[in-house]
Order: sequence, then C-alpha cells, then structure tokens
Amino acid sequence: MSRSDARYSVPIVIRETEQNMSVLSSKSLTAAVKERAERAQARVLKAKHELDGANLALSQALPRGDVATIWRAAERTIVAEEEVQHAADELERINVLLEEELQGHTSDTKLGSRSGQGSTSLMSHIKKKNEH
Repeated sequence: MSRSDARYSVPIVIRETEQNMSVLSSKSLTAAVKERAERAQARVLKAKHELDGANLALSQALPRGDVATIWRAAERTIVAEEEVQHAADELERINVLLEEELQGHTSDTKLGSRSGQGSTSLMSHIKKKNEH
C-alpha cells in the first residue's frame, strides 16, 4: 500500500469461517462501506462547492476580462476535478468490498446446498474453489 493509500485504509475485523477462509464480518463490512461512502460524499460536496465558486467567479470575471480571477476559477476547477477523482476511487473501493462480500455469500450458498453429502464432497468442493 502506498503512502497516499494509507489515509484511505479502514481497519477491518477478520473472522475465520468453518471452511477456514478469511472473510469480512457483516458488521465490519458495513462499517467500512459506510465510512468510505461518507468520505466519497464529502469529496463530492467539496467539489460542488469549488465548482459553484468557480462558476460565480467566472460569471463576474468574464464580462470584465479579469484574467487573474479567471485563472483562480480555473484552479478551483482543477481542485474540484481532483476531489471527484478521489470520490470515484472511494466508490471503486466500495464496489470491491461489496463484490467480495457477494462472492462470499454465493460461495456459502453453494457450500450449504451440499451439506449432508459427507466430508468427501466438502473437501472436493473446497479444493475446486481454491483452484480458481
């Protein structure tokens, strides 16, 4: 993890399942997703504020030909673009967490449907899953 990614890390509690596979607990997944979503929302709101300010400045500066104010508005637009990109990154991380959780539920469901067939079929299923 790079230094810049460290500020986005969320402590996640890991538990061991009966199949000896590490997965997020539902509570920790919810907390991680909530924190990341709040962070993404804050970045989008900051970007909106920057764009609103830039647009207001441009609406006043353009008729006057105020080049310095136009440059400052352009800088605010760049800040807004960066905030939107950071928010998109957060949302991508949220998607990864949710996809992993959904895959875990799918695997649990498949495994559960094989219950009662004995340890041989269970071991065969686990080996197939680990091969992928």
